[in-house]
Amino acid sequence: MGAPQLTAKGRGLVAERLIALARANGIPVVEDKLLVEALDKLDLNREIPADLYQVVAEILVAVYRSETTV
Repeated sequence: MGAPQLTAKGRGLVAERLIALARANGIPVVEDKLLVEALDKLDLNREIPADLYQVVAEILVAVYRSETTV
């Protein structure tokens, strides 16, 4: 199994729609401006670079914690 991949991204209305879809489907949303800026530079369906693993892991922990408290 490889690294996590960037499967969707958008700006403006597209970003708002992605966030709305996530929330409507019970997917936790974590806001991190620095991570957004870094991921925005990546192409879709590409593995997330190793230098972003730490921050992605922290977000996954936050998501896991939010799911276990519900």
